[in-house]
Amino acid sequence: MEETYSKANKQPKNLTFQNPLGVSSKLDGVLTPNGMQLHPDAAYLQSWNLTLEREIGKAMAVEVAYIGSKGTHLGRSSNINQPIRILALQLSGGGFPRPISGFNDITYYAFNTNSIYNAGLLTLRKRFARGLFYRLNYVYSKSIDYGSQINGNGDGGDDPQDPRNLRLERARSDFDRGHSLSTMFMYDLPLRRHFLLSNWQIGGTGRFQTGQPFTVTTTSSQLDQGEANRPDRIAKGTLANPTPDMWYNVSAFRLVPNGAYRFGTSGRNILDGPGLMDLNVSLIKRMRIAERYNLQFRCEMFNALNHPNFNLPARAVNAPDAGMITRTRSPRLLQFGLRLQF
Repeated sequence: MEETYSKANKQPKNLTFQNPLGVSSKLDGVLTPNGMQLHPDAAYLQSWNLTLEREIGKAMAVEVAYIGSKGTHLGRSSNINQPIRILALQLSGGGFPRPISGFNDITYYAFNTNSIYNAGLLTLRKRFARGLFYRLNYVYSKSIDYGSQINGNGDGGDDPQDPRNLRLERARSDFDRGHSLSTMFMYDLPLRRHFLLSNWQIGGTGRFQTGQPFTVTTTSSQLDQGEANRPDRIAKGTLANPTPDMWYNVSAFRLVPNGAYRFGTSGRNILDGPGLMDLNVSLIKRMRIAERYNLQFRCEMFNALNHPNFNLPARAVNAPDAGMITRTRSPRLLQFGLRLQF
């Protein structure tokens, strides 16, 4: 276990090498303990797949596949010294007892969770022939875990609400996207009658995905007064036509009342954020200058459609901007370049 103390100028001799772990009662400084599971089992991954492939024409093939995997003994952090919020145990000062007395929050890293992933894959591809190549992939998948990052933080996730019952955190992974379509292509334009029109090539990549999940939370909760970090879910919470001004139904979530001393019923990663639509295109012209020299001109567009790809909405239902999206990803970016080959 690691402990960090703030300095106590009036008692410099209390912290000694002879008694490094039993000094918390003697120090005026604040301690921040961290711990890790002793001799954890090694994490491992099991994976399996089944693929069927068939040629369906000249230089074309279709592929259907099932892919699965299971992760075991994965890492997850939690506060194992969370106060026991039972009203009958409330201390005279208004707080609540902790499982390990003498310490505040204890961030503990354990390797006792798992994950499961299942996906169906459909691929259509064409080998490069007659100046054309392309590949099209569609994936329908679902990934479930107890926490997508060992530190409990992520775009879609959150720290466990009840560290004494991590099973309540089993939900879709932070990175889970149910539907995903990706493509790549390249085509030699058949324009060869003029120097300016010949040797042009167009290519690109595309990504189209449904939104990643996120967890609805509350902010500035008074835990010692019986509130909770997550609200109660009283309805589904989705909107028929979500917009950046209101992405989910905030009224479907109700704050845990003051004095309830329980956890909120809203789970982890229960709503979906905005999807992603990203198409990148490049236009290339090759020019021979001399026998040993070639010049390549490139024009590249990132997010060529200039489609607004939004980030996740504000997750705290009691915040002024609850349900609103205030940030987007990069807009269209255009760049030019020259490359000399010799």
